[in-house]
Amino acid sequence: MEENVIKKLTDDEIKELKSIITQYTEIELKIGRMTIDKILLTKQLSSIDDDINKAKEEYFSMVDKEKSFARMITEKYGKGSIDPETGLFTVIR
Repeated sequence: MEENVIKKLTDDEIKELKSIITQYTEIELKIGRMTIDKILLTKQLSSIDDDINKAKEEYFSMVDKEKSFARMITEKYGKGSIDPETGLFTVIR
C-alpha cells in the first residue's frame, strides 16, 4: 500500500488560496443580498400592481358614474354642454 505524501504549499500559494476562498465568500454574500433585494422588490411590485388594479377599478367606476350623470342631465335638460365652474347648461338645438 502506498503512503500519502504530504507537501506544504508555499506562503504565496496559501495566500492565493485564502484570497480565492475569501472572494468566493464575498460573491456568495453578494448573491444572497441581491436575492433578498429581488424578493423585496418583487413584493413591492406586487403591491404596486394591486394598487394599479384598484385605481383602474375606481377609474371605470367613475366612467360609469359620469355616463349615468350625463344620461340624467340629458333627460332633464336635453342635449347640450355644461360649464362645470358656473353650472350653466347650454342647450344644443
